[in-house]
Amino acid sequence: MSNKDNEFALQVYEKMMETDQFSKWLGLKLDKIKEGFCQMHFEIKEQMLNGFDSVHGGILFAASDSAFAFACNTHGLISVALDVHISYVRPAKEGEELTVIAQKVHLGNK
Repeated sequence: MSNKDNEFALQVYEKMMETDQFSKWLGLKLDKIKEGFCQMHFEIKEQMLNGFDSVHGGILFAASDSAFAFACNTHGLISVALDVHISYVRPAKEGEELTVIAQKVHLGNK
């Protein structure tokens, strides 16, 4: 993968992020992006907690989905999810920083 590919991936990310109000609201910060890959982090805020004072599963899913969208669209082709799933390993609390990583597994029409 060339630096040109990485520069293009960053340009796609920046263009998408211009209008991605939800990812901005989540506070997602880019760590690394390259063709087919995106790593981001964010801090758990009070508004993101569920009734057990741990992060709501929807927040985790949404952050992961954002990273996925950025990774999948780094090729410059509009891509959307066909199927996704998530496993919740342990709870996260307010003030903790979480990292989400997405990597392309397959690029194709099916």
